[in-house]
Amino acid sequence: MSSGEGIKTKVVTTVVSSGILAILGYVAIRIWPSFEKWLIDCCSFLVSILTANMAIPVWLFLPVIIFAAIPLFQILISLRKQSPLEPTWRDYRQGEYFDIIWKWDYRLNGEIINVVAFCPKCSLARTIDPHRIGAYASQTDFICDECGKIGDASGDNIEVWNKVIRKIDRDITTDEWKKK
Repeated sequence: MSSGEGIKTKVVTTVVSSGILAILGYVAIRIWPSFEKWLIDCCSFLVSILTANMAIPVWLFLPVIIFAAIPLFQILISLRKQSPLEPTWRDYRQGEYFDIIWKWDYRLNGEIINVVAFCPKCSLARTIDPHRIGAYASQTDFICDECGKIGDASGDNIEVWNKVIRKIDRDITTDEWKKK
């Protein structure tokens, strides 16, 4: 290797690595301001390594730096996308159906579970009183033990729960939950 090639390689390697580190530094400082000093120390260390005389050609370090930077960029981008200010459908855990407040949870697979009826007036869980209306129809009353307020829905309690779960699913799939 002639001395001209060695200087050219060192300059190109130094410029490219400095550019990559500057971009990484800018992104990291915007996300984690406390890393500024650490990042400056790392940059100085890497620049000193890349400009030092070594038995191995300096350009061999460039692919290592690039391959190390790719996962770092992916992590930073994924952290940037996870904005805690914007709610997701999994944050939607309460709604009003049949003039009754309903609260629920989700399983890991997204299935709606633990659906419970609450009084819209005093927020106490309601007692369920399913009963028949005639030979084929049934109705479920939801009675508040505290204020005596009664809400009702047609169908037995399992039918009512299924209706509520379908309404919750509809609100999630149509993004109606964002308006509530």
